[in-house]
Parts: sequence; structure tokens; C-alpha cells
Amino acid sequence: MTPPTRLTSGSLDMPDLVGMSVGDGVALARAWGLRAQVVRDTSGTGDPGTVTITDPPPGTRIDAGSVVKVTFVPQRSQSEADAERDLIIDEVAALPTSLRVNPVGWISGPTRVDTPQGTWVISELNSDNEFSVFGELPNGCVLGDGSGQYGKDYVCVGRYKEILLLDKDTGEILRAYPFSEVTPQGLAATDDALYCNRQGDGGVPDSMLCRVGFDDLEADVRIFPLMTLTAALQFRRAPGYLRTGPLNPAPF
Repeated sequence: MTPPTRLTSGSLDMPDLVGMSVGDGVALARAWGLRAQVVRDTSGTGDPGTVTITDPPPGTRIDAGSVVKVTFVPQRSQSEADAERDLIIDEVAALPTSLRVNPVGWISGPTRVDTPQGTWVISELNSDNEFSVFGELPNGCVLGDGSGQYGKDYVCVGRYKEILLLDKDTGEILRAYPFSEVTPQGLAATDDALYCNRQGDGGVPDSMLCRVGFDDLEADVRIFPLMTLTAALQFRRAPGYLRTGPLNPAPF
């Protein structure tokens, strides 16, 4: 049973998630104000994508806001070969689509674009900024805690986002493009490519652009670090700098 509002204090009996799809189980845990940490079941038994065990067990009295471990039978959103091709770590690729695909809303531009290749979305694993739903990696980084780094030099899921190419009919992940701290905020498409961008600010200073060519679906990413005062002045004085009025470095 789902509560009318998420609990933020007090205690409750651990809900029975066993047998549910892991997506529904995590959603129910969150609805009760719990923070789910999803771990793969390595026993080789059970239906793919379903919860087999929870820690604590159902009925245990626990505090709202507690972290509960939800063990589930893997149901891969990408094959091992496709994950290797796209530089996606296996802990993410082994998640079912119901947990992995969480399209973000409007950030600074459209975050969903349809093209003949499929539907492109900016997606985030930890969509509601709760603790984590993705288990602990060998180097000790808990996905979703917002600190440390995990395989292939990407930060934990607190900032991690992906651009996903989805099949329009089935929602299957066709390609995935992972981003760490400098993450895309908007998408645009032309006849030959998908483009993404981020306009840096004081909180997250780096800006970025990316292009995914429709001919080979390969990504080209450019990151533009925040300029220092000296670099900004030199940039504005550089020959050929495009401007519409007289050069005036005073604003810097």
C-alpha cells in the first residue's frame, strides 16, 4: 500500500517487496520515505527483474529515511557487448530499463528529440535525488552518493546522466552516451546529427557541446572550462574576435 505522502519522520514496518518488479519495489520503498540500494542477485534463480530478498526483511520496524537493500534478479537493459561499446559500466547496463530510463524534464532546452533513428532522451539514474538505487561497486563507491569515481572515470550517479537512443516502439536502449559532472542540458537535431549542450554557470562552471553523427552514431564531445579573468581578457583582445561594438574589457 502506498502512503498518501512520503514519510519524513517516525517509523514504519518494512513493506513486502519480494516478488515485485524491481522498478515497482523501488518506487514503493521511496513512496514510504525509504532509500533503496539495489543489488544484483547472483544465485541464478528467480524471474528476471523481480525482487528476491530485502534487508531488512518485510515487517521489520524501521525508521523513515532508512536505507534498505533490495536484491533483484538482473534484467539487462544492455548486453555486455553493447555496454562495452558504449563505455557503460556493467552495474548500470545490468539494470532493467524500468530503473535505468528516467527522462529528465526541461533543463535549459528540450531533453527529448525524435529522429528517424529513434527517440533521444537525456536520462538520469537517480531521478528524484534520493540516496541510490544501484548498489556498491568494487572500489567502494556507492552509486548515487555524489562523491568519488567509478569505472571509466565517471563520477557517481549524483551527477551522472546519459543520452539514450531508444527504439520508438519498444523503448529498448539502442545506444547510450554516458556523461559525468559536465552533463548535457538540452538536445537539438538536424538532418545529419544530434547535438547537446550545457551552458555553464557559477555552480557548475564548465560548458559543453556534443555531436552524435547519424551516419555512425559516434559522439564527439567538447568541454569548455570556466575562463579565468586573465584568459577572458586575452580572449576578448584576440584578433578576429566577433563583436558588435567597441572592445571594452571593463565588465571583466
